[in-house]
Amino acid sequence: RHCRGIAKQLLGIRTEQSIGIMVNSGNVAVGMVCLLAFAAAGFHNVPEGHVGVYYRNGALLNSTTLPGLHWSFPVITRVAHVQITLQTDEVHEIPCGTRGGTVVMFSKIEVVNQLHEDSVLSTIRRFGLEYDKTFVFDKIHHEINQLCSQKTLRDVYIDEFDVLDDKLRDALQLDCNKFNTGVSVVAVRATKPRIPPQILENFELMEAQRAEFLVAIERQKVIEVDARTAAMKARIEAQRAANISAIQSQQQIDSQIAKQKIANIEDEMQAARKRSQADAEVSL
Repeated sequence: RHCRGIAKQLLGIRTEQSIGIMVNSGNVAVGMVCLLAFAAAGFHNVPEGHVGVYYRNGALLNSTTLPGLHWSFPVITRVAHVQITLQTDEVHEIPCGTRGGTVVMFSKIEVVNQLHEDSVLSTIRRFGLEYDKTFVFDKIHHEINQLCSQKTLRDVYIDEFDVLDDKLRDALQLDCNKFNTGVSVVAVRATKPRIPPQILENFELMEAQRAEFLVAIERQKVIEVDARTAAMKARIEAQRAANISAIQSQQQIDSQIAKQKIANIEDEMQAARKRSQADAEVSL
């Protein structure tokens, strides 16, 4: 009995040691898996046409990354992608109050712009990742209000609509340059504003009348041109006839002069013959 007790004690000790080794091995495996997962969480892709910027504990770091696969320290580092190729920002439903008090609405204004790569950190640090909200979206609303408040409804809807895009582009670019953002405003495209239906009908009527008036003016111009052309043609014909008459008259005069000269010559020859005969008779 004593020997069997000793054997059981030895067996229990070996079993506890095996269990302890298995537990330690499991802990190591779990730790390795967690470590690999932690490291893998730091990998990220920066898409083409963008650069990566990094925030560590909320502070913007002084470096950027180009498109491709990169690694950053997980948890404490946040990655953001900033587009540096041409992008089109669309601003929707912009109200426009004209000088006369009529409110029209621009359904959409598109702004084609580009942030230069060497200005990314400076612009993001001063104005945040949504820098275009300040210099595009909010600025479009401001500039539309400024322009409309100084113009009549006809100016906005008809007379000066063709130069609105250029005015908005120049105004946006001026602000971007003033704050040294590195943003180039390439183009602005504004849709035709919506105006109240009753006013639209009046405009269409006036435009139809204006078109008829312009057609009448053009028709009158054509008539005047035709009249001037006919008068010029008549003058040319009259001048040609006068020239022909003058030439014919001159020809007749020249013919009479030639005949007179011939008659004079014949008279002189006849007189000379008579003198010769007279001289001959005297000498005999």
